[in-house]
Amino acid sequence: TLTGHKDTVRAVAVTPDGSQVISASFDKALKLWSLEAGKEFISFSRHNDKVLGVVVTPDNKRLISASFDHTIKVWSLTTGKLIFNLTGHTDKVQAVAILPGDRIISASRDTTIKVWNLYNGKEIFTLKNHRGWIRGVAVTPDGKKAISASIDETLKVWNLERQIEIFTLKGHTSSVQAVTVTPDGKLAISASVDQTLKIWDLEAGTEIKTLQGHKRTVRAIAVTPDGKQIISGSSDNTIIIWNLANGQKLFTLTGHSGRVRGLAISADGKLLVSASEDTTIKVW
Repeated sequence: TLTGHKDTVRAVAVTPDGSQVISASFDKALKLWSLEAGKEFISFSRHNDKVLGVVVTPDNKRLISASFDHTIKVWSLTTGKLIFNLTGHTDKVQAVAILPGDRIISASRDTTIKVWNLYNGKEIFTLKNHRGWIRGVAVTPDGKKAISASIDETLKVWNLERQIEIFTLKGHTSSVQAVTVTPDGKLAISASVDQTLKIWDLEAGTEIKTLQGHKRTVRAIAVTPDGKQIISGSSDNTIIIWNLANGQKLFTLTGHSGRVRGLAISADGKLLVSASEDTTIKVW
């Protein structure tokens, strides 16, 4: 267990080399932790409000954070210094994801998705069509499609090359909180306030399965690098590991004393990191 944040830990990321964890918190700070030592390394504190999302670039050199202060910040992982401040969203930025070609994608309460150039910190284009806040965004490994999750109860699949919406995925009966994509880029998995997870076919734009097992809102989601298991975190304070192929519940992890808000898996699939409203980060 990693302790040090003063408020809800909203998101976590593991560095590509698996040696460090980065956490984003409602206390306005991001913290870089050494997994081996279990200690805090650097604290990044230039956001003016809660930090909701965090990702690390594949080269292990930069960190990208999304905040309630309407900005996305790009940091150097080695020095802890701020490189770029990306402005353009007109409301809280809920989520951020990495795109190939030194780009990132962000989702905001302003109901838009924006794609940014990490090389110069400029906005490339904006996608809009959701009727409500966007809570999450994920991209296919080839960077050709993005999937957004919204409080309007839908997910949308976007063609990033043509900058158009391809599908709207309907089926959840309440706000969609998070989304992730399988390593092969064929499936999306969503988490919702309706207490379920859904697996979607990204080629056909159809629902494949619904996973039921959590007793409250499902808030966080991750897929193992081998694409065989889904991991979900919930407001019921538990984490469930599921078999992706048949949708069966494999086991439940308990230990957090607050809602589980964020999940990340190391590239080798051996470590799971969870973030919670109990202000802690746990490594499993």
